Amino acid sequence: MSLLPVSTPRTADGLTQQRLIRQLNTDSLALEDLYTQLSTGQRVNTLSDDPAAAITAISLQASQEYSATMLRNAQSAEGYLNVTDTVSATIDNALIEAQGTIIAGAQEPLGEEERDAYAESLALTIDRLITAANQNYRGHYVLGGAIDQSPPLAREEDFVVWSGTTALQSTQISKDWLLDTGINAQESLGVGATIASSNDLNAAITRDTPLSTLYGGGGVTPSVIRASGGDGWTDIDLRAAKTIGDLQDALNNVALEGRQLDVTVTSTGISIDYADGLGGTLSIDDVGEGKTADRLGIRNPLGFSGLPLVSHNLNPTITKSVNLADTNGGAGIDVSAGFKISQGNREFTVDLSQAETVEDVVVAINLSGADVKASIDSKSGQIEIAGLADGVDYSIGENGGNAAELLGLRTSSAATKLSELNRGLGYQTTGGTDLTIQRTDGSMLEIDVDGAETIGDVVDRINNHVDNIGPNAVTASLRTDGNGIQLQSIAGTSTLTIGQPSGSSVGEALGLIAAGDSQTEAVDEAGNAVIRGDDYKPVETGSTLDTLLRLQVAIRAGDIPEITRLAPQMDQHLQQSVQMRADVGSRVQNLNNVRQQTEELSIELSAQLSNQIDADFASVISEMTARQQAMQASLQVIAQISQLTVLNFL
Repeated sequence: MSLLPVSTPRTADGLTQQRLIRQLNTDSLALEDLYTQLSTGQRVNTLSDDPAAAITAISLQASQEYSATMLRNAQSAEGYLNVTDTVSATIDNALIEAQGTIIAGAQEPLGEEERDAYAESLALTIDRLITAANQNYRGHYVLGGAIDQSPPLAREEDFVVWSGTTALQSTQISKDWLLDTGINAQESLGVGATIASSNDLNAAITRDTPLSTLYGGGGVTPSVIRASGGDGWTDIDLRAAKTIGDLQDALNNVALEGRQLDVTVTSTGISIDYADGLGGTLSIDDVGEGKTADRLGIRNPLGFSGLPLVSHNLNPTITKSVNLADTNGGAGIDVSAGFKISQGNREFTVDLSQAETVEDVVVAINLSGADVKASIDSKSGQIEIAGLADGVDYSIGENGGNAAELLGLRTSSAATKLSELNRGLGYQTTGGTDLTIQRTDGSMLEIDVDGAETIGDVVDRINNHVDNIGPNAVTASLRTDGNGIQLQSIAGTSTLTIGQPSGSSVGEALGLIAAGDSQTEAVDEAGNAVIRGDDYKPVETGSTLDTLLRLQVAIRAGDIPEITRLAPQMDQHLQQSVQMRADVGSRVQNLNNVRQQTEELSIELSAQLSNQIDADFASVISEMTARQQAMQASLQVIAQISQLTVLNFL
């Protein structure tokens, strides 16, 4: 603050008065600003007060508001995680209690009432798990996934169906951290497991094949390449190419020394030659850091390779838009017969009569009515079918054709290993004859399965048996209506019969003989003797609920082998649940750390903002006192100057 010098007698009174009035106005405005600072507590109230400080303050306020939002998100996330942790604890406790029940139910001997009591205890455990999974918090089912319109788990008859999603609810708790605040039943209970995956459908290269799908989805990035016929290089810009067809068109538009290039699309890639077919030199190389020619396998920088230049096998991954006619290396597959999905005692037909693309197959499966969900794996391109029902057996078999086999979705095939039979428990053999087949002419076939590894091996041993010749030969094959092995022969004087000697359970394991029986007789179908076996490899979802539902049945029936088979799976389920709870605990800990950091940052931002815009009351009061004194002095001087007499004009 500056003070005007005292006027001298040589200064005109009018000029002195003007200077004092200006000083008075300055002090008055300064006092007004100081009063504003005292009333608001802020030094900067408008941008003009201190432009540099105001701009900094605006940035700090934005950061402070963002931190406040993150803190609110953290509080919301904490609520979700606390509920999730409670649900996880409920699941853990229920599984621990279930293990005790299972151990007690596996004891021998137990009366029917005791077995029923233990089975009922498991039923209550299952209900507890369903209730926990269907826990609702703020409009969301805790284990239902991010988008859920109904409880994710529901009882239907004697099984449980999952209808949730795999997406997880998440909350932004920092600039670079989107924290998952929930879990889904697939993670914690293992529901929705894959029951079948297609084989490699071997899509052929077509003009419509996207470059991004080549090499199993690794893709080829188009860039600039160059070509030469021996007399200088010509650059070819392929950066706009999206498909093999775009690549073909771009190269077909190139002429080298007056000779047009000709690109042919094959089932595995592309072939490049001159259109006139007269041979010659054709050099192709990448430009700069581009790798297109190298990735496609057409790079020939010195022109040493002969024509045509043939690309690598580009091996495109399967996408939903791939035509079925372009699968199987371009030969296509006929799936018009469709296939069947068995779910417990219910059967559903997948109608593929109008299917043209892989997506059509997926849609048809999802519309079949079965409790399954089909999708295409984005990495492998395989069709994956998830079983949504727990406590039932699944089976995918034929519907009069071979669609399931062609798609690789048949759950029981010739490649099924014998070690997988009887749900992995194996079977008993005699060390000699394990199966006997009485032909319709009365002769006997003795089958030894020792050394056989697959169902196909057993089928071959029947068909190729040295005595299985003549018009009454027995033909073994896989059923074309569902799953299982079928034996067939022309009708004769004897009944076609398959049996298993004492000490062998091979017939039961193959599904050709019912449990507890020693043989199966054929039925007559239009002059043919036919034995149709049951599915020898039913599929389980293997979830926690699936295991508990099966254990409930096994304990009630006193099926000790089945209890013994399933009990170890409970250890895995408990471990999975404990791991999931530990993960939730880790998220809570991380959330607390982030929240603490955000709170500290918010405090620091507030301090910085205060330094920029808040008023220093001691300084303000001191300056106000000085301004008031200066203003008082100015008023006194003005008053003195204003007291004029006649002597002032002499």
